[in-house]
Amino acid sequence: MLSFGAQGAYKNDFSNSKTKLETVGRGETKIVNGSLFSKDSYACFGDPSLKNYSFSFRARAPKDAEQVQIWAGFRNNNRFDRYVVGIKGGLLDQIYLMRLGYMGTDEFLATRPLRFHPEAGQWYKVKVDVCGSRIRVFLNDEKIPRIDVVDTNSSLAPSGGVTLGGSWINTEFDDLEITPLADNAFDGVKKEEFVRKLTDEQKEQKRKAERAKYAGKKLAQINEGRTEISLDGDWLFMPEYELKDKAKAISASTDDKNWHVMQVPSFWNPIRIWLHGETMKAANGHEAKGVSDRYYQSESDRCENYTFNYRSTGAAWYRQWIDLPKDIEGKHLELHFDAVSKVADVYINGELAGSHVGMFGEFSVNATGKLKPGKNLIVVNVIRDIKGAAAQTSDAMENYYSSVRKEAEENKDDKQANQEVLTDIPHCFYGDNPAGIWQPVKLVVTDNLKIQDAFIKPALDGASFELTVKNNSQKKRTFGVSADIIDHSDGKPLFSAQVL
Repeated sequence: MLSFGAQGAYKNDFSNSKTKLETVGRGETKIVNGSLFSKDSYACFGDPSLKNYSFSFRARAPKDAEQVQIWAGFRNNNRFDRYVVGIKGGLLDQIYLMRLGYMGTDEFLATRPLRFHPEAGQWYKVKVDVCGSRIRVFLNDEKIPRIDVVDTNSSLAPSGGVTLGGSWINTEFDDLEITPLADNAFDGVKKEEFVRKLTDEQKEQKRKAERAKYAGKKLAQINEGRTEISLDGDWLFMPEYELKDKAKAISASTDDKNWHVMQVPSFWNPIRIWLHGETMKAANGHEAKGVSDRYYQSESDRCENYTFNYRSTGAAWYRQWIDLPKDIEGKHLELHFDAVSKVADVYINGELAGSHVGMFGEFSVNATGKLKPGKNLIVVNVIRDIKGAAAQTSDAMENYYSSVRKEAEENKDDKQANQEVLTDIPHCFYGDNPAGIWQPVKLVVTDNLKIQDAFIKPALDGASFELTVKNNSQKKRTFGVSADIIDHSDGKPLFSAQVL
């Protein structure tokens, strides 16, 4: 059904296949079985003199389509001067808004993440309100727009009807409606955009649910020679802005039912790697785009929906409860951290067991005699900003700063430049000063006498072996070392010897 209302209102459900279409492009646009189909061209609808109006439609890509590409236009003054809105699924799932113009007056206005992957064969509803220089784009009957921008150059496309189509993928459209708006339609309408963000109440509900599921770690038995247990997964987490009392934070008697839950390994703030994409000038500021923007946005969503305020977290306490068997007595125990950013103090059952400064270096903490059979508490205090940290003058800083030592020396007379270099490691790669236990953590249980390291140096006429054997006990020990080299292909021994 095609209908025209008062003052330019327009409806078309494309039930009449004989409707004459005004099309632009070399592709095909036609009405079939109650829908408008378009590929490599678009059709024009509505009153060309319309300026302020709202329009909506449904659209989908065929089930066998490679991806979803839904494109439409408005204020279609001519093929050069018009606005274009699009839903693009594939490598990037986003909504786009731009104004096309003659002689270099094109302007990219906005792109927003869909936060879901559009599926071929599924209908999506798009609604656009344009009034004066303000444009709002809605999706799927949502009450809050996905895009809400002001185009300061709206005079370049002041009026015109609606266009459907233009994608290189065949797209099906239905239920087009155009409704004129008053010139003051947006008066008193606040500017806002859809954000997938939990309310404070929802965050508290989420915190309670996550805390209730937290179970700590348990080592059921010790293997002969060496036992490892991963401490990755859920850790209890408390920002220092919520708990400044160190004694309470490290004490096993402190009630931690109100703590948050944090995944390890991970940063507690978004990972802003330098590959996040280009930036380009847009009507409302700078819009990011690029292949990994979807990952960039997912990182933002991850942190926005924490049950605490990550932006206010400059330091934090991590807690991990671990239950150990009786036979750990007499064993050597080490906590091994692959990396923590930036300063870490490790406490075991309320006692400081070790400290580390750095972002990329692995480190171990001797837990022998500190971890006991039964329930134990491991606490890690992590400081995000290395400025002012007590460990800043320690020997560990040499390793931490070695990659930029030369640049720091070159800037030694410029204190501000030097400080920026030293607090942005690695330089120009991570932004937002990332922090957290961001690499795996494990507990390693071994005999006190063990092979610490093995180095094999092959040669054309054989190989040489270098072994480091460490005795972690207080008594002298005697030991023997044997070597067996096995052919990987058939399992037969190539070499066997008693070395010591």
